Amino acid sequence: MLREIRSVSQVPGEPLRRWFQCAEMDLFVWSTTPQHYVRFELSYGKPPAEKNLSWSDEEGFCHHRVEDGTRPGHHPAAPLLVEASPASLEPLRARFLTLSEHIDQGVREFILAKLLPHSHLAPLPSANAVVVPPRRYVRRISLVAAIAITVVLAVLLLVIGDG
Repeated sequence: MLREIRSVSQVPGEPLRRWFQCAEMDLFVWSTTPQHYVRFELSYGKPPAEKNLSWSDEEGFCHHRVEDGTRPGHHPAAPLLVEASPASLEPLRARFLTLSEHIDQGVREFILAKLLPHSHLAPLPSANAVVVPPRRYVRRISLVAAIAITVVLAVLLLVIGDG
């Protein structure tokens, strides 16, 4: 059964993130108010056949399979989201219905409503794979980029001021 993980880190300026987890699936839900959900990610079929279904109010649905990054004779790499073949959502919806009996009913109804009218998903039409770095790494890159931009701007102002 899915249960809510209470100690979820939040990113300032982003919608509230909630995480529900069990042995078979992970569900992340983002909301701007207690009953206004703007995004979800549902990972299911955990190893060895993990897939990821995501939806946002800006982008709609995306469906991927997860490559865990393990390669014989190599160090583990970052997990990759790779374009998945079209999927029927009815088996996923049925399993979610069973596993979500004890979670917040607003979240449960939102996910079930999103899965109900869609019987078929097309794969992502983009490139073959998208690297999904850990969230902590993304924030560090952003901080480093901000510092670099600040230094460059300071140098430019000094050069322009002397010229």
